[in-house]
Amino acid sequence: MAKNILQDVIASRKKGVTVMDTVARAAVEEHYGEQGFRKYAIWIVVAVAVLFLIIFSSFIVLSGATITLTPRSQDVSVDATFSAHKRALDSQVELPFDIMTIEETAEKAVPATGSETIHQKASGEIIVYNNYSAQTQKFVKNTRFETPDGKIYRVQKSIAVPGKTGSGTSAVPGSVVATVYADEEGDAFNIGLSDFTLPGLKGTPMFSGIYARSKTPMTGGFSGVRKIISDTDRQAAETELRKITQDKLTQRVHQEKPEGFVLYDDGVSIEFISDNKEGDTNAASNTVTMRMRAVLRGIMFNERDLSQYIAKKTVDNFDGGAVTVPNMASLRFVLLNKEKLSLSDAQSISFGLSGPARIVWSIDGDSLKEKLAGTPKSDFQKIMGSFLNIERAGVSIKPFWKTNFPENSQKIKVEIVTPASQ
Repeated sequence: MAKNILQDVIASRKKGVTVMDTVARAAVEEHYGEQGFRKYAIWIVVAVAVLFLIIFSSFIVLSGATITLTPRSQDVSVDATFSAHKRALDSQVELPFDIMTIEETAEKAVPATGSETIHQKASGEIIVYNNYSAQTQKFVKNTRFETPDGKIYRVQKSIAVPGKTGSGTSAVPGSVVATVYADEEGDAFNIGLSDFTLPGLKGTPMFSGIYARSKTPMTGGFSGVRKIISDTDRQAAETELRKITQDKLTQRVHQEKPEGFVLYDDGVSIEFISDNKEGDTNAASNTVTMRMRAVLRGIMFNERDLSQYIAKKTVDNFDGGAVTVPNMASLRFVLLNKEKLSLSDAQSISFGLSGPARIVWSIDGDSLKEKLAGTPKSDFQKIMGSFLNIERAGVSIKPFWKTNFPENSQKIKVEIVTPASQ
């Protein structure tokens, strides 16, 4: 009797399961049919597998570490007079500077007011090179410069050509810009760009080592009757052309400044050159064309060089580490003795620099990532302690269960946070 009771219980349980399965299956088969039920079940399995694969893949793709660093910084007050020297390839100076040079030209047709006989010599700029020695070579007023076809031009004031730097194949000639004037009047001396020798040096070792090349064409030479304009009209035209060229140069200078350099407005000078004083005449329109060439020269500092220099002068016991001054461009720069200084050949300058500056120490992110790669997260603060230029550091590793940094340092991202004001 007991056996039958046990069998009844077991049978009852089996029947219950069978009824539930049958009902669920019947509902699916009623909607999809028996074959549809099987497909339905397969698609559920596939969907679950794909979902799992997507989740797993996303963890792999998004895995990595992000390090957030606040570099060491110090706020200082700058207010002093400094000096700098023109950059040379083989010399080490505390603060070097470079000269940026850009040019603009403009012209204007001015109504002629008459004509007169004019005898005028052509003129233009040349660059004189000293590849002869490391010593400065001086040349007196009226020194001759000769073109390959024998035309002679002279300087109207003495010049000094700096010595060359370096030696052998790496030698760089010293150079200076000079204005020369034709030996004779007339348009025959209006020539394009040319090479020049110094005939006075023939027969000496200096002849091949000191030479010149055109910086501008030789223009303005004329002999004969030509239309002229009044002094008032000429002055008005020159004033207008100066403004046009100056505005263009002022707009270009900061746009064309090389990346990584700083240039201050007071370190800029503009030279205006009236190309062909009387201009070119146009018989048909009875006008004279006035031309103006403007040359802007600006003192530039490499931002790294100037940052390092400011830190040396303002930070007590400066450690010599790499630094930047993010607000460098906002400092007040005053070029001293500007009226006596020619930026075309200046070898040294003095300037005042003032204002609040923030010095920020640089962090070697690549070195940090290499040290962290593959290490336990628990060693993070210890490793950070070996980088003295880090003030604060935070870390985030994905996926969250990872306890080590990625083996591949490329999967470690370093973000630098701007230090807050002190």
